[in-house]
Amino acid sequence: MNNKTKLSLAALCLAPLISFAGGPAAMADSNNNHFYIGANAGLNVGHSQFGTSVSLNIPGSADISADASAKAGHVGPTAGLQLGFDHSFASNLHLGVYGHFNLDNSYSDNKYSINITPATFPLPIQIGVDSKIEYKQNYGLDAYLGFDLIPRATTYFSLGWGWMRVDSSNRINVLSTNLESLNRTFNGPSVGGGINMNISRHFSAGVNYSYTFYRQQSRTANYTIVAPAGSINLPVKISLKPGISRAVATFDYIF
Repeated sequence: MNNKTKLSLAALCLAPLISFAGGPAAMADSNNNHFYIGANAGLNVGHSQFGTSVSLNIPGSADISADASAKAGHVGPTAGLQLGFDHSFASNLHLGVYGHFNLDNSYSDNKYSINITPATFPLPIQIGVDSKIEYKQNYGLDAYLGFDLIPRATTYFSLGWGWMRVDSSNRINVLSTNLESLNRTFNGPSVGGGINMNISRHFSAGVNYSYTFYRQQSRTANYTIVAPAGSINLPVKISLKPGISRAVATFDYIF
């Protein structure tokens, strides 16, 4: 057997080992840019900081103000879709960006009170506050940096911006009507990370965790309490600052 024949046989025997050692990069697809789309489902866990400030404008008495705040937690399911782009480098590093849109189903309710003692009143006035919030949907856009710890498994860290839509209602016991509601979209920075496992050339599954620091929003309105001694003006300021953790399982199709 000549040297050329020996070399050909050796290469034939080593070819499967060379392909296996290369992991995902050893696939026939040499494209390092991939789009993907998928679904996710999991839990939203968080807390919301409620705040209420009131001022009593009583005729014949100096104006007096007081405020109170309280926290309420919530847990609920979330599910949605994600779309992203990934670029992989020869050094097993990944850079990418992805966005998600999720529907939420969680709710929190908190009751607290504000005590005010006007100079012309013998006893303090206790104003009861009932604040409710329903978490409707969340969406975000994140950039990530990842690396392959083992073949086919990518660990990544993400940084981005998130939005959340809520419906809320606020009521105090001295008024016969609801206060101005904060039915609006909150937003703020988010951080997170996760791990993704390639099941095949076109499918992957993983887990993702993120926390979003939503910025506080507030609204002020003026109300009137009709009393026997005359009308009392009641300016009220309500505020809400949510903080939400999101943990989901993901399943993606890779183009």
